[in-house]
Amino acid sequence: MWILAIILPAVLVVVLAEVWHTKRRKQGHAASHARMTDAEYLTKLGVPKTKQDLCLAFRRAMADAAGVPPETVYPSDSMAHLCELGFDGVDTIEILLFLERRLGVRISDRKAKEALAGKLTPQMAFADFVRCYVEEWDSIVE
Repeated sequence: MWILAIILPAVLVVVLAEVWHTKRRKQGHAASHARMTDAEYLTKLGVPKTKQDLCLAFRRAMADAAGVPPETVYPSDSMAHLCELGFDGVDTIEILLFLERRLGVRISDRKAKEALAGKLTPQMAFADFVRCYVEEWDSIVE
């Protein structure tokens, strides 16, 4: 029983420290990123007009998953950086669920995994992440 009295507070301290650090990273991200309008974002992304709504939905989904304002998600942000803000790696389940709700579509997890296998890495820029999905969009939406 005495071991729990030592371990439990230590675990609590570690968890609280991680929450505090994540909050500080999010604040630092928002402070270091000037607000980028949707128009600027789309220009830097360089996608066809027909795919712009989809690209904006990806931006909002990533911002929601990372817990930051959408205007602070840049095409040049690395996925590794966005992961540090609380987004759980290149496992895009949160983003796909957000897109399904926002766009009213059904995305096949199996087809997405097959179509994007080996294409997504933590080092890639968010723009490249979005482009990978946009290129495969028609094949992964049911």
